[in-house]
Amino acid sequence: MISSAVLHFACDEAQFRAMLQGSWRLVRPRGLFFCRLASSIGMEGRFTPLAGRRFRLLDGSERFLVDEAFLLELTRTWEAS
Repeated sequence: MISSAVLHFACDEAQFRAMLQGSWRLVRPRGLFFCRLASSIGMEGRFTPLAGRRFRLLDGSERFLVDEAFLLELTRTWEAS
């Protein structure tokens, strides 16, 4: 399963989790899920917080950003590794 530049358009965490779960359910046992999305990793403090995990980026766009802790939590939640 490939998800490229989609999940960071979520409006909030609930929608992000729903979008991720919808993608994850398509992964077969022992399958591979590749996900490319915007994150704050390595860029902490360089974005304007809006609400929750939504930020205004340097180019003026708004995105839902993940960080390492959130990604690790999601990995544990779905027992993905």
